[in-house]
Amino acid sequence: MKNTVRTVTIAIDTNEIKREVYAESACIALMTQESERPEIITDDNRKLMRVYIGEALVEFASRFCAFIDGSLLNLDSEDEILQIPMLIPESTRLSLQMIRRLIEKIISSAVLAMCYETNSELSQTITERRNSSIARLLVALIGI
Repeated sequence: MKNTVRTVTIAIDTNEIKREVYAESACIALMTQESERPEIITDDNRKLMRVYIGEALVEFASRFCAFIDGSLLNLDSEDEILQIPMLIPESTRLSLQMIRRLIEKIISSAVLAMCYETNSELSQTITERRNSSIARLLVALIGI
């Protein structure tokens, strides 16, 4: 039986990504001893956030290129809503909302890891979390 695909556009709100990064950053700071506490990422860093979100999107698109319609993907968009044209197998049981949420998690974790790359232990923990989300999305899309 042939597995057919459907093309859907997943809309990723960059403001939601930033809110998640800011919240995670504040949580990390609260849970870290004062002498080792990293700086809290805030909206003062929004220009850097935009650059890192763009880099995370490129990384996501390259990892999931088999499931993205590259001819429709605009990596240079300055819009707050990123449109990701996904090729979703009909056999995928995960809802589009759940797929969107996993993509947001992957992108926000990548941004956090970039922000904290000078703290190798913290960056590694965040990267492991991102890799877990990547694995879950792959399983859902491949249908293992």
